[in-house]
This record gives sequence, C-alpha cells and structure tokens, in this order.
Amino acid sequence: MEELLPNVKLLWSMTDGSKISFSRLDGIRLPDLMLVDMSLESMSGIAVCRRIRRRNSTTKLLAMTSFAIGCYGHDAADAGAQGIVNKNDEQDLLSGIREVSSGKTYGNYEFESAHIAHCRIRNSSANIFDIISNRELQVMDLMSGGMSDTDISLHLDIKEATVRKHIQSAMQKLNVETRIQAVIKWTKRG
Repeated sequence: MEELLPNVKLLWSMTDGSKISFSRLDGIRLPDLMLVDMSLESMSGIAVCRRIRRRNSTTKLLAMTSFAIGCYGHDAADAGAQGIVNKNDEQDLLSGIREVSSGKTYGNYEFESAHIAHCRIRNSSANIFDIISNRELQVMDLMSGGMSDTDISLHLDIKEATVRKHIQSAMQKLNVETRIQAVIKWTKRG
C-alpha cells in the first residue's frame, strides 16, 4: 500500500474485527481513513463500521470487498462508510482512497460524510448494536457462521458455559426463543 500511495502512512492492520476495542474508541485519536474489509474474522465489516461511526465523526471509512460491490454497498452506506471499493481492483482501490481521503464519497450508493453519518447513526433509534455486548456480538457472528459452542469457546478462549450464557443473553435481546430463530434474525439484521 505504501508503495502505491507514498504519502500515506499505514498505522496498523488486522483481520479480526473483534480485536478492535470499541470501548476505548472515545479517548484515542483514530486514523484519518480506515479501510474496512467486509469479510473480517469474528465480526462483520458492517458491524465494525457501524460501531466506529456511532462513536467517531471524523475518521473516514472506506469499505472494501473482493465480492461484487452490490453485496455490501447499501449496508456499508447505512453503517456509516463513505465509500466502497473492490479490493482486487488496484485502480478502484486507489481512486476510492483518494476520493474519500479528500472528504468526498465514493461509489454508486447513498454515502454520507463521516460527520453526517455519525449524527444519523448516533441519533437513530436503538438497534441491536446498541444493546448487545461486544462478546455477544462475537458469539452470534460465530454461531451464525456455523460454529459449535465448543468451537466458539476455543476460538474466543472462554468456557462453553460462558458461550451458552452469551447466546442466551443475545436471544433475550433479539426477542427469540430458539437458536435457529436467533441465527435467522441475526443474519437479517440491518
């Protein structure tokens, strides 16, 4: 990336969205621009965008995917991103970075500035992301991805009983009675 954009400094990189400490976002200076892959491990890129945007009005978010842009475009705009690019298309990636870095939006969806998206998301009525904990979100993402309680406990380094407790808590917040209902509602959330 640095060889393609010599004036850009890469601060950090990660593949697991659950490693971002959302509770600490308020007190730190985030980068000017974040590239957010829509296919992160343990947490969707959409959830990462929404959580960052709810807490931050200045960092520009550029969603990226190797899938068809249409798979994520509307959701990325709704989650507070300023654009979306195909990460396998170098020219699209560079154009997106330049446009979004300069304060513009990028892509054929109704993207908003970081500030406007922040105000909209922060002032919107409560949604599941407002009431569910980071750990419950991680567990639900993993369960929805087909992992068993045992696999989730190993992946998150917690006890199986704790996994079940998080699932039960998330099910209450989702207002469902079964795990199948929870997975269906979780995968359809906005």
